[in-house]
Amino acid sequence: REKFPHYTYFCFRGVHLNGSYISTNDFNFIIAKNTIITVSESERTTIDRLLADESLCRELLKKGPEFILHRILDVETDHTLHIVHDIDLAFERCESMLLTHSAKLDIAMVFELKSSLALIKKLILTHKEIFDEMHTHDIKHFSPDSAAFFRDVRDHAIKIIDTIDGIVQAIASAIEAYNTISTKRTNDIIRILTIMTAIMLPL
Repeated sequence: REKFPHYTYFCFRGVHLNGSYISTNDFNFIIAKNTIITVSESERTTIDRLLADESLCRELLKKGPEFILHRILDVETDHTLHIVHDIDLAFERCESMLLTHSAKLDIAMVFELKSSLALIKKLILTHKEIFDEMHTHDIKHFSPDSAAFFRDVRDHAIKIIDTIDGIVQAIASAIEAYNTISTKRTNDIIRILTIMTAIMLPL
C-alpha cells in the first residue's frame, strides 16, 4: 500500500484453490476522490459480475467509490473463507486415513494442504492491515459511513485466521498420531524379526 497526495494505491491478492494447491492473482486499486481504478493482469469474475449488475453499481457509486471497493473485497474475502472450508473438508477426509494408517493415504497431500493454509494466512494478515486502515478511516477520500462496512470485512479476515489456526493445529495433531503409530508398527516388526532371528540362528 502506498499513499500519495491525491490518491492511494494498494494491492489485494485473490486466492484460488486448484486441487490441493493455492494460486493467487493480484487486484491493483487506485482510489482518488470520486474515482476508483482497478488493474488486473487476469480476468476477474468478481469485477465482471459487479459490472453486469448496473443497478447495484449505480447504487454503490451514489454512496462513493469506496463502497465499490468494499463490495469487491468483501466477495473476495468470503471466497477465501470458502476455500479454507474446502481445505478443512479435504483434511477431514485424510484424517481418518492418517489415524488408521491407511495405505491409500497420500501423506504429501496433507503437507500440501498445510502449506496452502500457511500461504493463505500470510496473505490474510497483509489484507487485515489494509482493512484496519479502512476501518479506522485512515485512507483519504473515504467517507465515515464506510468504516462499518470495512470493519465487517476485517472481522471476516480475523475469522479466516482463527479458522486456519484451528485446522493447522488439527493437522499437526493428526501427523503426530500418524508418526506415533508408524513408530509403534516399526518397533513391532523389529521385535518379531529379533525373535525369529533368535530362533533361527541356533538351527
